[in-house]
Amino acid sequence: QQLQSTASDKIPVRVIYRTKSEFFYSTCRSVIDNLKQQGQQQYVEVQEFLYDHAEDHDDNGVINQFDEAFLNDIADQACRGPDHDAEHPEDFHPALFVCTLTEQDVLIR
Repeated sequence: QQLQSTASDKIPVRVIYRTKSEFFYSTCRSVIDNLKQQGQQQYVEVQEFLYDHAEDHDDNGVINQFDEAFLNDIADQACRGPDHDAEHPEDFHPALFVCTLTEQDVLIR
């Protein structure tokens, strides 16, 4: 299926995926590669968020996979538009591709 948009109105795509799993890495990576291979990057603005689920980024004793503050921060970054408007965040609607073992309701709230 072809994406349709105007040059000035790119479709935002956010890809959140994790290291340490070839399946999850390759699945989300294929989304990005497929867009590029089909020449549709002119219609799409892709931003990637790759993280190590087994690390403890802030040394608080909770690995990233279960660290809700860490995951919420990724979700906030992914759902923030390029021209971030703090007063109207509901005006930004990215397509999300999420390849993780984390409960999605933690990421998408």
